[in-house]
This record gives sequence, C-alpha cells and structure tokens, in this order.
Amino acid sequence: MYALYIAIDWADTAHEVWEFDPATLQRVQHSLDHTPTALHAWLHDLHQRYPGQSIAVALEQKTGSLFNALVEDEGLDLYPVNPVTVAQYRKALHPSGAKDDPTDAELILDLLTLHRNKLARLNRNDPLTRQLQS
Repeated sequence: MYALYIAIDWADTAHEVWEFDPATLQRVQHSLDHTPTALHAWLHDLHQRYPGQSIAVALEQKTGSLFNALVEDEGLDLYPVNPVTVAQYRKALHPSGAKDDPTDAELILDLLTLHRNKLARLNRNDPLTRQLQS
C-alpha cells in the first residue's frame, strides 16, 4: 500500500529516523537535524525518490514543530503513536526498560509495519482550518 514506511523518534537536537522500503525490504536508520533546512531537504529527497507515491510516517507526538511541518506535506500519511504505547512495547521487548532514541524509532517502525491496522491515521483538516488552529 505504501512505497515507504518511516518512523521518527523526536528529539530537541536531532530526530532518529528509521525507513523501510517494502520493495527492497531494506531498513535504513539515520539522524535528522532538528532544523527547518534539514527537514525540508529530507522531505524533498523523499519525494524525489518516491515521486507521487504514498509514504506512511509514524511519530510519537501530535504537536510541535516537526509534527506541524509533516502535517503540511500532503504526500505523507501520518500515524501518531501514543508515547505510552511505545513505552509499553519497549518494556515488552526490552525488559531493561532503558530508553534509547534509535531503538524507540525502530520500535515505532515495527508498530507501523506490523500493527498499522491498530493505529489511527491522522485525518487532515483543510489548509484554512489548520491555519486557524495554529
């Protein structure tokens, strides 16, 4: 259904990102600086690699500058994940409970690829409503 699945663990200085391409079965992890320039360059690259194709993005928040930027990109289907869900999933798979941003991003990717039917896709408001909300 999607050309690419992406999971993002938000952070103040850099976001941890995992990408899964179902056509090649490749999973790639990288960091994304928490700057508008880095975010826009990354989004531009995504749309160059997957022109006109749907991309699923899961992240652990429903607010903030990263979320607001992603919600503006009509080529992305967003799946906000409750932080408690990620914490419980981490606890189930990693009993030590140690929080690690790359690991959390990978867990979010697992939730997106394995349990997407249990996640709610964000229904976007029209641009004017989003402008009024902000």
